[in-house]
Parts: sequence; structure tokens; C-alpha cells
Amino acid sequence: MLSKSGNTLSTARNLRQLNGARTIRDFVGQSDKFDFYRFTLGVRSSFSTSVNRLKSAVNVQILNDRGRVITRFNQPKAARGRTVTRELEAGRYFLRIARRKGDTRYQLRLASFPTPLPVPAPIPAPVPAPIPAPIPTPIPTPIPAPTPTPPPPRPMGNTLSTAFNIGTLSGTATRQGVVNPVDNVDIYRFTLNQNANLEARINGSSAAAQLDLIFDANRNGLIDDGEILRTGSSNLSSRSFTEALPAGNYFVRVSPRSSSASTSYDFALVATPTPGNVSPLPGNTLPTAFNVGTLNQRPASTFVARDYVGALDDRDFYRFSLNQNTNLEVRIASSSAAAQSSLIFDANGNGLIDQGEVLQIGSSSLSSRSFTRALSAGTYFVQVSPRSRNTSMNYELTLVANAV
Repeated sequence: MLSKSGNTLSTARNLRQLNGARTIRDFVGQSDKFDFYRFTLGVRSSFSTSVNRLKSAVNVQILNDRGRVITRFNQPKAARGRTVTRELEAGRYFLRIARRKGDTRYQLRLASFPTPLPVPAPIPAPVPAPIPAPIPTPIPTPIPAPTPTPPPPRPMGNTLSTAFNIGTLSGTATRQGVVNPVDNVDIYRFTLNQNANLEARINGSSAAAQLDLIFDANRNGLIDDGEILRTGSSNLSSRSFTEALPAGNYFVRVSPRSSSASTSYDFALVATPTPGNVSPLPGNTLPTAFNVGTLNQRPASTFVARDYVGALDDRDFYRFSLNQNTNLEVRIASSSAAAQSSLIFDANGNGLIDQGEVLQIGSSSLSSRSFTRALSAGTYFVQVSPRSRNTSMNYELTLVANAV
């Protein structure tokens, strides 16, 4: 079946300025794995999208003007898909629908409505001063009994929007509290201003306490599927865990493992910075790859990149050029899990990784932490990604070019 939509950012179907609702029907499958759409918002808007009438599952991504993913979700096979909504600023955006398995038609619904500006409160008219009444003879007022001082409110919220704000985490933060059947959740918010390895430790006194690490990917104030990154429990061997994270805002949720239990708890968060050194951040497609430039200067040219890949950003691409025959060495190292580097040559220039275009692969968990490849003049790509699903890491990629 012939698709009406392009399959790269540069050939994306242009929906022009989106204002109101629009429905599109198309197809993805073995012969057409991706559909890209381009649209523009003239003002800050509430944007929503849903994918319906699927015979097999698809992956949906919303990208900004640079091709950076800002929202993603998986839509399983269903007649009616869930609707994802978020606020977007005025500008140009892309939407990508990717086949996961099998062929399927789909119905894509997009809707955009301007976010209303707040209406200023009316200025009240001046009220004339009342004419004072005669002053009566004062009557003694009985002294009221003292009112008991209420206990201070609990500082911890039990939703993402009311979470207690730890602030920017640099080093160690510790907190204590109590959870029970009546007040069974405490939620805390913290910020990382650079990539870091986060260690979380949880202890409970009389019963098992559970700690969940959460990233609100669509910023809707709810904990949706896939937004719990890691879980630790005070009565298991996993009472502590370490997770690589990029800069951003995160939450931890503490609750009793049993809904009928009560326990006091204490937890510690320890952030070890692993700052990145690439700006702008590398894209996750060939067309949006970070441009390294020309590498093969004599006697040797070296490029080093440090960044994050994992559950929140599953791949980074780098593009470089060689203007003569070169021996290229590729090294990959990672912090907490295995990272994989793939050397790619886009032979047909279509912006996709087709069969036979991956020249060589190296992994930080294998003896092939580095490899060397003889290359002729041309433009090449290196992809960095987790070697296993559901793992995250901060990595260091090194490219060393020796001209022949």
C-alpha cells in the first residue's frame, strides 16, 4: 500500500499551521516503516494526539524543530487508542509513527487549541466611607479560653504536583517520614542540573518500605505507564539501587509494600555528577546527528563525547567526515551498564539505517571495547545505544582518526 507521508524529517508530510482538530488515515508496515508529519503552532497551545484502529502496535514520537524527542508513547493494537495531551510553545514540530511489528492501517487524530490567557480581575469601584455611629458604652468582653495550637502540616505531598521539593541535588540528601494505611504515600521532587549517577537507599523500621524513582515524561502531573524508572524495597536485596540519569526533574515515592502496614522510613539520595560535554545534544536519527566535522588531520585527530543513553533517550548519533583514506579507532566506555557503538555508512543517503549499512559494532561490556576500521573518504555515523533494553548509562565515546 502506498503511504502519503514521508519517512524522514526532510520529507515529512506538511500539515501546515494546526488550529483545531484534524484526522489523517495512513499505513505503516514492512514496506514503509515510518511516517513523518510536520506541523506548526502559531501560539502556545494545548496539543493532543491519538492513534486508533490499529491491527498491530506502533510507536509514536513528538519531536521539536531540531528533531529532538520531547514526548513518546507506545500504542498497542486497539480500536481506540489513548489520547496524550501536553502544552507546546509556538513553533514547528514533527510527529513520527513507527511500525513495531506487522502491517497496519491507522487513524491519526491531532488537535490544537490555543491556551487562554488569564483574564485580569476587575478593579473594584471605590466604596464610600460609612458615617460613624455613636460610640456605645463599652461592655467588658470575657477572655476566651486559649485555643490549642494545631500540629504543623506534613511537608510531604502525596501527588506529583504537591511533592516536597528537595531542590537541586548535588551530593547527598536524606529524608525521614512515616507511611501508614491512612497516609500511605510520600512524594519528593528533586532536580539534577547535569548528567549524574544516582544512588538511592531506603530503610523501614517495623515493615517494608518501597521507594520508586519516577520521571514525569509528559509533564501531566500523573504517574503513567513506563514513568517508574526503578524500584527499591527495605526488606529485599534491592534496598539500594543506582541509576544513570540525564539533567532534569525527578520524583521519589515512598509507600509501604503492604497496604495495611505502617512504618517509619529513612532514605538517602546520592548524586555523582558525570557531566556531558556535547552541545547541542546529539539527535536520535541520522538527519539530526551531532556534526563532529572533518576528523582526519595529520598526524591524528581525536574527538571525545560524554553524554547519556537509556530509558529516557535510547540512542545518540554523531556524524563525521573523512577527506582521505583513514584508519578510524572507535572506543566506548560506560558507567553502570553496557553501551554499544555502531559504525554506519548511509550508502543510499536516505537518512535511515538499511540492511548492510552497519559496518562494525563495539560494546563496553565485551573485549571489543574498541575497534579499528580502515575507511575511505566519505561521511559516516556512529550510533551509541544501550546494549540491553531497560538499562541506562552515562558514556564516553572516543573517535581517533589516523590518516593513511
